[in-house]
Parts: sequence; structure tokens; C-alpha cells
Amino acid sequence: MRHIKTVIITHDTSDSKLFASECTRLGGFDISDMCSGYDCIENESLSLIDFVITDVNTEGLAFAKESRSKNPDSIILFIADSDDYLSEALRLRADYYMLKPFSADDVRFVLKRMKLLHKGSRKRIFFRTFGNFDVFIDGKPVPFSSAKAKELLALLVDRKGGILTSEEAFSYLWEDKQYDSSSQSLYRKVIQRLKENLKSSGIEDILLRTKDGRCLDRDMFDCDYYRFLNGDADAVKSFTGEYMTNYSWGEFTLAGLISIAEKQKSADN
Repeated sequence: MRHIKTVIITHDTSDSKLFASECTRLGGFDISDMCSGYDCIENESLSLIDFVITDVNTEGLAFAKESRSKNPDSIILFIADSDDYLSEALRLRADYYMLKPFSADDVRFVLKRMKLLHKGSRKRIFFRTFGNFDVFIDGKPVPFSSAKAKELLALLVDRKGGILTSEEAFSYLWEDKQYDSSSQSLYRKVIQRLKENLKSSGIEDILLRTKDGRCLDRDMFDCDYYRFLNGDADAVKSFTGEYMTNYSWGEFTLAGLISIAEKQKSADN
């Protein structure tokens, strides 16, 4: 299993050394950064961070919030001298709020809990639909050799696990073409390219075939669109009115998302 990419940001060097030591002792953690300030972490790398250990203060809360916006699955552990920031941490849905003083045994206990949390909630495959459609495996973008193959995968994601028939898929991929014997051959080539792309990334099992068409195994991946529909607060916040902007057919789903977002906003007010 891939190691948990971890950053430790605290002004107390004894705390950082203790956490680093216990991470090494337990194994399974990859400490990519250990520093006293937030400038040492590049904004572009936030989507790759699995686990944030940081002081709880104004800067720490802001950093954790930004990390969560880039990677909704990131685990947040706050180190605190008091419970002054507890309510803010709870609103952020932090995973743990650790009060000082604590021992090596305390740290080890918490890290074990964080490892279990990571294993239980994180999936290797993530589909980003808000904005352009993209696929990530272990936080890294997946390149596609065929634009049509990528669009077909996007269609399957849009179906939320439902079956997509060959004729339906073709009507979306080639709006100006008739579905006949020659076009069926064209579609089969796209299917083959998608299968090859998924296989080269080691995720070919995600694509399922039925007697009526094809669908995706929803248990194998995570998706901002699905989280939004489930009422996940972070996914709701990350929706800015854009959905699969690289495909015109995404506007149908977008209309529904905007309606849900507006109703949620009215309810909050």
C-alpha cells in the first residue's frame, strides 16, 4: 500500500521530532515536509498531501482548510495548548484535536487511529468533475491517449454507476453521425482505447460490461460530484458553478447541480 504522504508544521521542534520519530517507528508514513512555517509547502502540492499535522492557530486553520479544498480526503490533526480553537476545528471537520502535554504513547495511539482512518476512507482513484473532467490515481493525473476514450469515461461517471448503452454513448460522442454498422466499429475502437488506457494505469477492473452496455464499479473510486449529491460539506463548498466544462453535454447535469446549490444556500440563510 502507498505510504501516507505527511506534512508536519509546528513551531515546537520537540513536537515535530516526536511525531516524526513515531511515524518512522510505526511505518507507513512518508514525511514530505517538516517545518515551522507554512511557506515551505507549495500550493500545487496540497492535492497530494494525505495527512496534515499542524499547530492550531489562525494560520494552521487556514492551511488545513486550503489543504482540504485541494484534497477532500486529507486527514487533519491539530496540536493545541488549549481548547480555544476547538469549535473552529470542529467546523473544519478536523480528524483529531490533540491537547498538550502528550507522551510518545499518546502520539503512537493517535497515529495508529489516523492510519486506520486513511485506509478506511481513501480510494486510489478520484474523478474530478467540477471544472474540467480529470482522473487522478494516488493524487497524480492520468494522461489519456484518446480524447474520445476520456470523454466516454466521463459519460460513465456522469451516469453514477448506471448502464450506458453503445447507442447512447455514440449519440453523445458524435452528435452529427448516424449510429450504423460503420459507426459501431468506430465506437468499438474507442472502447478498446479506453480499456487499454485503464489497463496501463492498473485500474482496468473499474470498467464493467453487462448485456445492455457498460458501467463503472462505484466502489473503486471517489468523485466530487457524488460527494456533492451526498451532501458532503467540502464538496458543496468546492462547487463554483462548473461541471465537466470540456463537454457540452455536461450542461444538463450542471443545471441540476446549480438548482441543488441554490436550494442549499436558501436553506442556510
